[in-house]
Amino acid sequence: SAHNIAKLNGTEIPAFIFSPGSKSEERLAAILDAAKESIDACTFSFSSEILANALINAQKRGVKVRFMMDKNLAKNSIAGRNVLKSGTDFKIRTGRNGKGAMHDKFVIIDNKILQTGSFNWARNASVNSFENMAFFDTPEHINAYRQIFDGLYSETETVQEDFFELE
Repeated sequence: SAHNIAKLNGTEIPAFIFSPGSKSEERLAAILDAAKESIDACTFSFSSEILANALINAQKRGVKVRFMMDKNLAKNSIAGRNVLKSGTDFKIRTGRNGKGAMHDKFVIIDNKILQTGSFNWARNASVNSFENMAFFDTPEHINAYRQIFDGLYSETETVQEDFFELE
């Protein structure tokens, strides 16, 4: 369609996806499934089993995955625990100086595609909330977000399974 911006390893990349009602989780997972080299992702909340499985599967096929999310929301994230348990790189952080939140939501795939926007990696964001995802294949966008990701990631914490406080 006219709204695709690029292909990533044969997979069409849309310019944008809006929630609800557009299978946002499934569509983002299909794009993650196209990754061959790297996935660098961050999200505020993380409850999507579909996206957790996409990360785990990427890691299993040899993609270098780095994932980080907000420390406070991570405590109750079953998806986060499952990603950690799989051996996938899972990290947490707060906002600056331990205050605020890690509220960024974006992913860089194979250093070729950037997805950003309001979309959290959550079922609720896909089904009920008004959310947006925008995709870019421009080096300027990718390089800017790469610098932000690397800076945030350099201050993350590693956790063990006992970090999670799940029902």
